[in-house]
Amino acid sequence: MIKDFLSGRSSLNDLTYESILEASKQVFPETKVEKPAAAYQKDETFEKEIAARTDWDGAFLKKVREYKKITTQRMSEITKINSYYVTAIENMDPGNLPVVVFVRGYVVQIAKALGLDEKKGRRLIHDTL
Repeated sequence: MIKDFLSGRSSLNDLTYESILEASKQVFPETKVEKPAAAYQKDETFEKEIAARTDWDGAFLKKVREYKKITTQRMSEITKINSYYVTAIENMDPGNLPVVVFVRGYVVQIAKALGLDEKKGRRLIHDTL
C-alpha cells in the first residue's frame, strides 16, 4: 500500500493506520533481544531462609541479589531503576535516595525482580526513611 502511494498509484485516502504500521515494521524490524537469566545454584538452606523471613533490609536484598547472580547493572536493566539507587537501597543510605514515594516503588520493583514478597519491604522503607 505504501509503495503504491509513493509511486503515485494510490491516493492518501487509501492509506490506513494498519498499512502504515505494517510498512514501518518492514523498514524498521523489531530486534528485541532478551538476555537469558543468569543461572544460579539453588541452595535449599538459603531458599528456606528467604521464605522464613518476615521482613528484610537492604543487606538482605543485596544478599539475595548476589545469590541469584544478578549484578546491580542487570537489576537496573530489569527494574529500570538507576543502579546508583539500587546500591543506595541495599546500603540503606537515605542521603542518596530520592523522595519516599519513589523509594517505595523501587523497593517493590526490586523485590519482584528477586522473587520476594514486596510487602515484607515495609520495614526497609520505614527504617531507611
